[in-house]
Amino acid sequence: MSIKISNPQHDGFEIVLPYNLSIQHTVNSHGWVNLDPWKWDHTSQTLSRIENLGKSISSTISINQKNLNTIVIKSPNLNPESIELIKKIVFRWISAEWNPNKIIELSKNLNNDIFHFLNIGGGRFLRSSTFYEDVCKTILTINTNWASTRRMTSNLVGITNDSSFPHPLDIINTGQKSLKSDLRLGFRSRVIYETTMTFLERKLINENGELIDKSISYEDLLKLRGIGPYAASHIMFLEHDFSRIPIDSSVTSYFLNNLGVKKDDIETIFEPWGIYAFLGYSLGRIVQNQ
Repeated sequence: MSIKISNPQHDGFEIVLPYNLSIQHTVNSHGWVNLDPWKWDHTSQTLSRIENLGKSISSTISINQKNLNTIVIKSPNLNPESIELIKKIVFRWISAEWNPNKIIELSKNLNNDIFHFLNIGGGRFLRSSTFYEDVCKTILTINTNWASTRRMTSNLVGITNDSSFPHPLDIINTGQKSLKSDLRLGFRSRVIYETTMTFLERKLINENGELIDKSISYEDLLKLRGIGPYAASHIMFLEHDFSRIPIDSSVTSYFLNNLGVKKDDIETIFEPWGIYAFLGYSLGRIVQNQ
């Protein structure tokens, strides 16, 4: 799949994709955009956040688009080294390298609304800058409400000097006790701390939080303390494993109250979607609510 970089300038560049991609649909795909350090300007349709680029350099990266195939990326004082790093970060945000053709073809026969949604650039889910950040934020959604998740995420971001999301070593240096007493993460303090230690010791991630072992699986995640089926499924769909639906209390309530479907029968409904079961479920809800 060919993704071109064009129109490089001192403060930005463009990427040209071989398929349609909507930043707005990606941003609205789930609640990640409401968690620090994300900023979304609805008027200008610009997504931005502060990013630690290493060597004590922090910068705001922002993206918007000219059209459904061209993403405009801006960040102050670019150089060849930072362009490559920023491109890598932005590609992860919007899943630029994920090819939607198979799910587009499948949806043609299963749900015409989803088929149309995918063709106008929908179907992607906003991802954090690293695998590690997605894991931490998923843990902060366990057994709590959304307001609490937002508060805890803001507290985590507050431990860095530049208001970027903390790297794994920032968490280790903060310590489990401080995560619980000062940042008020509750039982999640131990889960995040021990998960961070395990990931680093097993060399599953690097010190920036980027995934090294691309073969990490749902079963691997379930072996971690505090990570159950919901959290493991949620982390994996952000790694483009769409075979499972992260079923929590809100999902269970939705199916029971709206469709009369009990928890144990939810996944059965989406068997025709095969390895794209989560997309069949989540995109169906998205297009239904538009």
